[in-house]
Amino acid sequence: MSYNEQILRNTIESEIGNCISYSALYNEKQDRGEIKTLSFMAVKEYKYLVSNDNDCVIIVRNKLPNCSIIFTYELIYLLSEIYPKKAEDLRKLYRFLYYSISKDKQHNPSRSDFKTKMSILYKSSLPILKEISKQRQI
Repeated sequence: MSYNEQILRNTIESEIGNCISYSALYNEKQDRGEIKTLSFMAVKEYKYLVSNDNDCVIIVRNKLPNCSIIFTYELIYLLSEIYPKKAEDLRKLYRFLYYSISKDKQHNPSRSDFKTKMSILYKSSLPILKEISKQRQI
């Protein structure tokens, strides 16, 4: 990272930290890592972030207008549809992230309900994504 990029990153870190009331003196290392990662993404002009973290979502929506959030559950669904052979592994990942404790089960849909709702949401774009993946043979 160049000197100018480092200066820009430090400035963005301060702005991002204010968005979630972050203080380097009082907050955990995990928060500091998120702030540094997001500011790096802003400097390098990354377009997408895959996240499952509410603070990251708040920061991206409020402070990084050129970056979009891809939620982890969206990625799990799309990959399981595009690569059906990996569906079982992705089902386990969904269960681990969203459906492993009783609190999760109160707030998140079961895997079958999740798939049904996501298929409705992505009904029009899924065939296009499948075709692109075939063409690129990913």
